[in-house]
Amino acid sequence: EYYDIDFSYLPQPVVFIQDINDIAISHINLNLLNRCFEKLFEMDIGLAMQINSTQQFEAINQIILSFLQSNQDYKNNKKLVKLMLVFNSEYMTVNEIHLCHLKIKNKNREIRYGITVEGLLRDSPSIDQTYDIMKRLNFDYYFIDIENLETKNLLLTKRKTYHHSSTHFENYKQFMLDSGIPTTNFVYNSLSLKCFKYTNNGTNPLQLSDLVCHLIALMRYGGGISYQLIDDHSQYIALFNNYGSPLPLMHIYKMGDSFVDEPLELGNNYLISRKDGNYHILLFNKINDRYLSDSKQKFIFKNNLKKNSLIIIKTLNNEHGSIQNLLPKSKELLYIERNILEDLDKCNRPKTELAIQEENNKPFQMTLKHDEVKYICFKPI
Repeated sequence: EYYDIDFSYLPQPVVFIQDINDIAISHINLNLLNRCFEKLFEMDIGLAMQINSTQQFEAINQIILSFLQSNQDYKNNKKLVKLMLVFNSEYMTVNEIHLCHLKIKNKNREIRYGITVEGLLRDSPSIDQTYDIMKRLNFDYYFIDIENLETKNLLLTKRKTYHHSSTHFENYKQFMLDSGIPTTNFVYNSLSLKCFKYTNNGTNPLQLSDLVCHLIALMRYGGGISYQLIDDHSQYIALFNNYGSPLPLMHIYKMGDSFVDEPLELGNNYLISRKDGNYHILLFNKINDRYLSDSKQKFIFKNNLKKNSLIIIKTLNNEHGSIQNLLPKSKELLYIERNILEDLDKCNRPKTELAIQEENNKPFQMTLKHDEVKYICFKPI
């Protein structure tokens, strides 16, 4: 509410609180907390909380029961309870997690359950036994911090098919596919610059094509991803800067909305889909052209559109859609009036252009500059 941030373009968004000590230990106002739950659920936003001990679970269990008792619509499943409990296997045994799950699993059928995988990997003699435990627990989600050095070393030690040269996402993909569990049940926990091949473990800057390819991989394999909510100038990929303004990843999610759950044609530097009778195209730089600062790609669209058909173009680059370029470079949080931030957000959204088909079947030309993404929508008459 403080930032008034918009999650509407994220598929099934969930706020993940990894440190719940303030909630579990402090004497908080339950009425206020219940209202916070309701407000999130009403905006179709879920809330996940990481459980690190049986004591934390007991405290959170009581809070959940209090919420259900005071909200009959949620208790009787007339409204959806968008809560998730994520048990931390590094600090809790499998038996402790199982007993906690038994205590709460019948309280509300909409509550989801997850578990972090790192502790299971550490305590299991083999990766196959880790998979067996995951399948026996039969939770909704399995969170894995694949970038963690200890996790990588465990995978390398326990299975020869993992290699030092593999990228983090390659390891993540292999771990998912080898498990026999649907990939939609996995969550890539704590995405950072280290995940991206061409950033050289985070030393090179991230480019827009990296983010587009990341989103394409998610659409291809499903599953969840945990981003940092507010940028703190670390290597973790964030959705918003510390003023609550959307970063380029959020703009790409908006552009990608027309491609989700639709048949796709995927090329080296484009996505094409058809939705609601319109043609949607996403153009991005070829990965192997990323370091050619003067590189441009020219596209010619040969179409059968009739005269006066509408063409919408949105351009995301360093001048449009990167709000951090318009704000102070200081890492200190400065007070800036809300109306100023809103004006900056408006002028820094991806540039939108409208074109009209001048003649029947006239080819349409487009130039894509370096480190630029364009979304094009053809709306036939």
